[in-house]
Amino acid sequence: MQDRGGVKNNYDTLPESFPIEIDRERLRRFLRLHCLIGWMVITGFFGFFAGIGTIGDAIKANELREKEGRQAVILSHATILRHLANGMAMGGSIGLVFYLCMGQWTSAAYARNIRLSVEGAFLRVQSGVFLRQDRKIHFRSIHDYAVVETYFSRLTGVQVLRMNVSGSMQRPWLHIAGIKDCLEVRDMLAEVDARRENA
Repeated sequence: MQDRGGVKNNYDTLPESFPIEIDRERLRRFLRLHCLIGWMVITGFFGFFAGIGTIGDAIKANELREKEGRQAVILSHATILRHLANGMAMGGSIGLVFYLCMGQWTSAAYARNIRLSVEGAFLRVQSGVFLRQDRKIHFRSIHDYAVVETYFSRLTGVQVLRMNVSGSMQRPWLHIAGIKDCLEVRDMLAEVDARRENA
């Protein structure tokens, strides 16, 4: 088959089914960074509120001192910030422990288990750690392909292929990170999509 310019397209020779290569080492680093930041933010958030609670305890202690006729301690801005910082540091430390206990292993397992392949008129995605999912998406359900880079993905040299999938009870956007030569794969999938969506 030839394109409009009369030049044979490289995608004409693709087999009916073939895998798409994942850069698992970079994907593992990307997932670990995301996991670390996620745990630190979540537990740091709760630690922030724990710090607010310690400020409340300090205020109550001051009120008790006043009732007993003792001199109250003035809570300065520096003291309040110290309470908040201590709470966030405590929460962040808990997040680090969770990451070391779970995050490193789950990130490596996810990067090891993910598979992406073309099977005729379907795109097959296999992923998951605790809950494994094997999903086949017909090309006619995929409306566009985009390559996305975030600050953290650039740090680890990873690009994310984002696809808009219709007719799904799940989220309409499907994200696959860590594909080797992601821009070329995007163009290849768009071409395969155009040729096979009515199959």
